[in-house]
Amino acid sequence: MNTVKLLERKWIIRIFGLALILAPFFNLLFLFYTIKSQYQMTWAEVPFKQIMNAGKFSKYLMIFASFVIGGIMLKGSAKAWKAVMALLFFHVVLQVPTIGTDIKQNWMWGPLFLLNVGIFVFIADQLVFRNSLNEVKKTEPAQVTSSPVRAAKAQVDEKAYTLPQKINIDFDRTGSWAELKSISQTGVLLKKNNTPPPENIELKTVDFMFDAQTTIQAQFKFKKGHDYFFEFRPLTEQQSELLNNWLDRKLGS
Repeated sequence: MNTVKLLERKWIIRIFGLALILAPFFNLLFLFYTIKSQYQMTWAEVPFKQIMNAGKFSKYLMIFASFVIGGIMLKGSAKAWKAVMALLFFHVVLQVPTIGTDIKQNWMWGPLFLLNVGIFVFIADQLVFRNSLNEVKKTEPAQVTSSPVRAAKAQVDEKAYTLPQKINIDFDRTGSWAELKSISQTGVLLKKNNTPPPENIELKTVDFMFDAQTTIQAQFKFKKGHDYFFEFRPLTEQQSELLNNWLDRKLGS
């Protein structure tokens, strides 16, 4: 399993959403505890109202944003990750000027600050540098591998071709989940095997890598039973020729 898919899982999204909703309460409680310890007060002596009134508007705005984003994530929306990254960025920026003083008051502010930075860097790596959660998602090139297992004699119609070999389909190198049922200049028809298809496959744009020279981009179009059809993006003249050459080699083998 790769990390990009981890951020797309509903239960992971909902856990982060719950954490965002609970985080402001934890931060306030930790602030009260720090003041209580620093001035050696009892809980009854801690001036909760005065501390709340002394809070900056920017921090209350961050708390409100944390509640809103957390609520969206509880619904399982993967689109909220960018908002989480922005929220963490501003939270870290607001902490930087006072982090030295905060650590002197309570050393635990240091690990908490590093935790925020670490989570921000992790999410930024997945969303920005790997472009994993774009509106149109793209997998790593799908490995199309041939198996020596032979099927019935090739059936060729005017547009779609059924190959004599069994062609296994492997997305993200996670293992074969389908085999090539037929192929044409417009797209490929896959037949799912007993392995579940990749998560959110309906939202993804896929690179079908037939060989080292032939890579064609396709978009999921429709599903019927165990059949999945992916429509090729408009082919260039070179791509069309390379695909025809690949088909000639497969049909002739």
